[in-house]
Amino acid sequence: MIKTTFLRSLLAAAALATAPFLAINAHGATGDIFETNEGNILRMRTPGATPGTFASGLSNPKGLVFDGRGHLYIADAGRNSIVVFTIPDGLGSTYVAGLNSPVGLAFDTAGGL
Repeated sequence: MIKTTFLRSLLAAAALATAPFLAINAHGATGDIFETNEGNILRMRTPGATPGTFASGLSNPKGLVFDGRGHLYIADAGRNSIVVFTIPDGLGSTYVAGLNSPVGLAFDTAGGL
C-alpha cells in the first residue's frame, strides 16, 4: 500500500513538473471564475460558459487571490511583480515590484498579503 501511494504521488509530481502551463483560478464575490492562461487572465461569468479575456499582457501569471474588498491580485512571475485589478472594470496597476518570480499568493487573517 505504501509503495502504491508513493508511486502515485511521484507520478502526480512528475506530471505537474512537465505541464507547460498550469492554470490557476480564483472565484470572485459575484461567482465569476478567473483563471490564468499564458499571459492572460480569463473570466468566466457563468459556470460552463466560454471564458472571455479579463486582462492581457502579463508575463507568466502564476497565482490569483481576492482581498476582502474584491480586488484581484495576480503574481506576475515573468515581471517579478504583483499586479492588482479592480473588479468589474479590470483596471490594473503594479502593487509591488522587484520580487523574485512570485508564484502563489494568500492573505493572512490580519489582511496582509
